[in-house]
Amino acid sequence: MTGKQYLIRIKGVFVRNRIYGALEYFGFYPAVYRIPLPERKKYMNSKLKRVLLRVSSVLMLLAALPMLLWCLGLIDNAALDYTYAGAGCFAAGIAYIFSMVTAIAGLAFAERLHRHRWCRTLGYIQLAAGVLLVYSLRSYATITLPPLFLSTVLYLVGVGWREKRDCEQQ
Repeated sequence: MTGKQYLIRIKGVFVRNRIYGALEYFGFYPAVYRIPLPERKKYMNSKLKRVLLRVSSVLMLLAALPMLLWCLGLIDNAALDYTYAGAGCFAAGIAYIFSMVTAIAGLAFAERLHRHRWCRTLGYIQLAAGVLLVYSLRSYATITLPPLFLSTVLYLVGVGWREKRDCEQQ
């Protein structure tokens, strides 16, 4: 819709100017009080975000199981190189299991915009776990964590990096 958005008060009820336009079309011209609404900021298209959320969730699910098995297979070799690298590989496997939970939540809540806060929280927990794993994995982090970071960043872009406040949602 082009033009400025208004809330219009007709007989004590507030309606948007679309309804008032329909009333005018049918010949009703009630006395109105116009209250201007704040301008909407243009964010990324929510349909595009939902598609990106679904794609990143599917990629996360597809990458999680093979990376989990590969991390568990690296435990013996990594334990010989560094003190905590074996435990880090095991923790990376656990992080990939958690990424399955995050991906399933993203697929389940892609259409429900009011549930994106839960998805965002899971994504931030997963990102923090990946960052904490870098120290314990050391050189093994370069071969075990990139799929986790890439899918998590795409997931967070799809769900929104931050929660929009009420004044920004209007």
